[in-house]
Amino acid sequence: MKMKILLAPFAFCALALAAQQASAQSFNHSWLKRGAVSQSCYHDPCSVGKVVSFQKTRSTPEATTLNITLLGGEKSRNSSRIKWNSRPHTITVVCSKQRPTIISGQQETVIPLNTSLDVPGVLVSDAELYMQVCHNYGGSLEDGAAKFGYNVQEDN
Repeated sequence: MKMKILLAPFAFCALALAAQQASAQSFNHSWLKRGAVSQSCYHDPCSVGKVVSFQKTRSTPEATTLNITLLGGEKSRNSSRIKWNSRPHTITVVCSKQRPTIISGQQETVIPLNTSLDVPGVLVSDAELYMQVCHNYGGSLEDGAAKFGYNVQEDN
């Protein structure tokens, strides 16, 4: 009888650890490589960014924080020619199901990924980059929110 009582807490801990590992593994950073290019054409001109470098700075079962240096640029929707900025900039991406965030300079933006509301136009480029970085996903934002289980509402 004592043996069963002692094993129960260990079994519970093992299940909790497995759940945490599964949650942490729900992020897929395989898109994030030096030279990878993201493009968002919500407006014309399209916003373009090329990965110069990246570093994972923090990882918990609930979130992964990445610092990414990007060289930004733009291109016309119907052109392949990119006008690159003169210098790269660094952003921080926090991959989190509860608080998906992109931080650029002093601006912290929580992206309202969900299946019931469209992402506001001003955030589409950030949301598309977030989905590429955190899930290696390039489809529609609404489909991505459903596929990966997001239900983040807009901050008012």
